[in-house]
Amino acid sequence: AKQSVVQPAKAMWASYFDKRPTDVITILLFNGQRSYRTWAKKLLGDKNVSYFGYYRFNDRTLVMDINTGSGTLIHELTHALIMYDFPQVPTWFNEALASLHEACYVYPDRLVGTLNWRLPGLQKALAANTLRPLRDLMTKRDFTGKQVGINYAQARYFALYMQQKKKLMPFY
Repeated sequence: AKQSVVQPAKAMWASYFDKRPTDVITILLFNGQRSYRTWAKKLLGDKNVSYFGYYRFNDRTLVMDINTGSGTLIHELTHALIMYDFPQVPTWFNEALASLHEACYVYPDRLVGTLNWRLPGLQKALAANTLRPLRDLMTKRDFTGKQVGINYAQARYFALYMQQKKKLMPFY
């Protein structure tokens, strides 16, 4: 808990967020897809869940298959914490920051994103010239539409670019 939740949360508060949760955030970690899907349905009534995990904004509950790794946990934790500091965060940026934290180094005062499994999809879209304009990604309300996988990759790597240029924290 300390390494996977407390330390990343402290790093996010040190680098981005001013406001801390005023309510308990429940974290449910399950061992494997069968356990994860069974208990998500039994406890919460959730049937069509993502492969990795998800965050339920309405009841502040993070649910995941811990076998997918701590990157998923930090991704979903980012969603849980950002809602207290920036409740109207645009979807693209919420997912950009959370996805950046899927593969990162955790330092006391910041999280530093690194390359991850989303890069090949982004490179393929670039090569095929099918990547949407960044303006569209940021302004249209179709982030979870037909190009959802590429949208996640594009948003994540734009956040990584901003991080490398030391613009991510000021942008936030």
